[in-house]
Amino acid sequence: MSSALRSETASRWFSWAIASQLCLGIYFELCAWVPLGAWNDQPGRAELTTLGEALFNLFFGLAPILSGLAFLKRIRPLMWLGLVFHAVWLALQFLGWWVPYLFGASPQHMEMYNRVFGRTYNFLPSFENHPAPDAMHFVLQVLLVSVVVSCAGALLRRREARLSMGST
Repeated sequence: MSSALRSETASRWFSWAIASQLCLGIYFELCAWVPLGAWNDQPGRAELTTLGEALFNLFFGLAPILSGLAFLKRIRPLMWLGLVFHAVWLALQFLGWWVPYLFGASPQHMEMYNRVFGRTYNFLPSFENHPAPDAMHFVLQVLLVSVVVSCAGALLRRREARLSMGST
């Protein structure tokens, strides 16, 4: 593969990484701050958010946008930090949603799930003690997969492009 083609491929990966992170940040903030009916209907939404919740929501919404800026400016240490952050976030989503769905949840987890997420939309069916991820989190997880794949792809393609330029 020519170095020009490698560079063009890396550029596409970077564009995807930037766009996916921007989408994730906007989606997270939208779900955190705007009542969207059964999409994000969780008890306490009508109540004022505590300072801790507000900071949590701002951090998780702004982190992808700031990481996207790092990709836009090609700040490598921050790009790697963004990838690690999103990979850990995705792993936590898997542990919190997919492990109970695939392997079953404790009675305490089921009680919390029914209380907090019982009024939200689902794409997948819940059965017995296997609570399905709600639609809001399912879309969040799809966006996280897109971010992790695109960021990893951009960083690996950038490395390939740099190595091939050094060998020519």
